[in-house]
Amino acid sequence: MILSLMSLAIPNRFFWVGAGVVAGVGFILWRLFSLQFFYYSIYANQADEKAEGRSLGISKRGNIYLNDKNADSSLFPVAVNKDLYVVYAVPSLVTSPEISTKVLAGELKLEESAILPKLIKADDPYEPIASRVEEETAMRIKKLNMSGIGIAREKWRYYPSGSFFSHIVGFVGYRNDKKGGVYGVEGYYDDLLGGGNMEKIEKESGWQKNPSLKNEVSQTDSLDLVLSIDRNLQFYACNKLKEYVEKLEASGGNVIVMNPKNGAIWALCNYPTFDPNEYSKVGNPEVYNNMSIIGSYEPGSTFKVMTMAAALDSNALGPGSTYNDEGKIEIGPYTIKNVNPVPLGDVSMITVLEKSLNTGAIYAAKQAGFDSFRRYLEDFGFGAKTGIDLDYESSGDLSTLDRKSEIYLATASFGQGITVTPIQLLASYGAVANGGRLFRPYVVEQIVRGSDTVWQRQAQLVGQVISPRTAALLGGMLVTVIAGGQNKQASVQGYYLGGKTGTAQISDKTQKGYSEGGTIQSFVGFGPVDDPFFVMLTKIDEPKKSDFAGSSAAPLFGEIAKFLLEYYHVPK
Repeated sequence: MILSLMSLAIPNRFFWVGAGVVAGVGFILWRLFSLQFFYYSIYANQADEKAEGRSLGISKRGNIYLNDKNADSSLFPVAVNKDLYVVYAVPSLVTSPEISTKVLAGELKLEESAILPKLIKADDPYEPIASRVEEETAMRIKKLNMSGIGIAREKWRYYPSGSFFSHIVGFVGYRNDKKGGVYGVEGYYDDLLGGGNMEKIEKESGWQKNPSLKNEVSQTDSLDLVLSIDRNLQFYACNKLKEYVEKLEASGGNVIVMNPKNGAIWALCNYPTFDPNEYSKVGNPEVYNNMSIIGSYEPGSTFKVMTMAAALDSNALGPGSTYNDEGKIEIGPYTIKNVNPVPLGDVSMITVLEKSLNTGAIYAAKQAGFDSFRRYLEDFGFGAKTGIDLDYESSGDLSTLDRKSEIYLATASFGQGITVTPIQLLASYGAVANGGRLFRPYVVEQIVRGSDTVWQRQAQLVGQVISPRTAALLGGMLVTVIAGGQNKQASVQGYYLGGKTGTAQISDKTQKGYSEGGTIQSFVGFGPVDDPFFVMLTKIDEPKKSDFAGSSAAPLFGEIAKFLLEYYHVPK
């Protein structure tokens, strides 16, 4: 009797175990079914929200353009908003992680090891696989209809020319945990680009509002910017800079080209550079810095032009005034020599610039007088920001002249012991080129809404730094500097150009002296001298294969100047 009862109990036990297994499998299948068909849209929406969260605020951001000279003055985009895609996974819905990984790796050009761990995360409702995916690739992935793999549209700031305008335009990223424009025009005009906030423009001088504008601009209007940059000149100048930096094995360099008659910047290049579309991939964030406006350095002999301007304009000297060059000069315990210390005897101020004599620059500064010399430097804009409309400008440093010491007057006369930025030096030469009139440099020339110009840039005169007569005399002296022999590689056949080289030692603050070997080699010039069309600065940092600026920055200037003069059809 006991045996028969036991035999009845065993089948019942198997029945309930079997029923439990069937129920469990059924529940799993139902869960997968419900996730796939009932909850998929919820997860997809979450994915869309996360994707849109990364691009929040981009959709209405104003565009940045420049005029394309070779396309009937049509606008060429340098910063726009673009629809791209994010490829994402709902891991709990991925039925074949290994197969999906292989397919996605092929389509997205990613390593499988970067994808598979994301697809096997249990109960994870959203896992991004790749962002900024082009539409063609995204649509191919969508058509594959892989379980648990989806795409979502996202707005991104897009820079069609990559690195060519990076230091001018900047990028959209995070500053102080807030998304917006960083560096360049994106940073300087962030409020306006991000939402039509015109407070900065309304406070600044140098803008003229369109009087015929029918409808007032509101805070919700999307406003675009048009730059003064010339697209073709920018491409040529930046490529040439890269070529010279790499050929001379230098650490970097700068080129800036400006219209001296109104301050419009036509080209601005720094090397090394970066792609603002992929700014987060930059190893050293210092590459973001626009060294043309933030990089303070001792300018060396290019600064002798400012010294001569002070001496000539104060009537302390004339171009033909002479002094006795002994090849060196002693000031207290210091001995300052010319590059070539062989005494030249009686030489004129023209020769001082032509042969770049340190002793002659010291003589000119002394004749001008300490206070007068300092005042002229400040009038030229040194020691203060130029006000260029780009984020993060530096002011340079004239503080050594606060001490009113003879040695600091002497070293400043040939560009040591004080620091300047490339944009300051360019603007000061622009004043010499333009009859002594110093203009504030700028890169944005129009603010537009659709087809309407809302504001137009007006040239902003900073001041009459030197007299037209002094500027004309100095321009003539600088023609002889290029024609005199040492700087012939900066010349362009058929044109009278004026300019000056500088080969400056690099200050080593840790040793309170100068570093061994490395120099900053630069050239600043303008032309044609009788009616200057452009002013340009070229600068090469620490070239290993050049000892002097005459074989680095000067020929770089010459090549770009030749292209520019021919490109704009400037008469010989």
